[in-house]
Amino acid sequence: MIGTVAEVFTIARRGLGVLFTASPDHIATRDTLAIVVTRPDGTSASFAAHRELARTARSPTGEVVALAVSGATPQDIPAGSVIAEATPDAMAVIAGTKSL
Repeated sequence: MIGTVAEVFTIARRGLGVLFTASPDHIATRDTLAIVVTRPDGTSASFAAHRELARTARSPTGEVVALAVSGATPQDIPAGSVIAEATPDAMAVIAGTKSL
């Protein structure tokens, strides 16, 4: 598991920004990270994301790990959702090279 979503916001021309209730210790730095979002209502969806750094006054260091999620809306990833890394097969579905 990567973390639980604390808040979301839009990033112009980049997608949806996601901040966590606690900054994850480690998120792999890759060009694209496949994630699975499990919403509080139990439904889930897969997205492509990129690691970002965000600045916030709530963090003692001022910087926290955030994700920029492509193709998602705030309704797709509400606060309280849990984000985990997807399997390689899920990544292929997101990239459009495989269907379920």
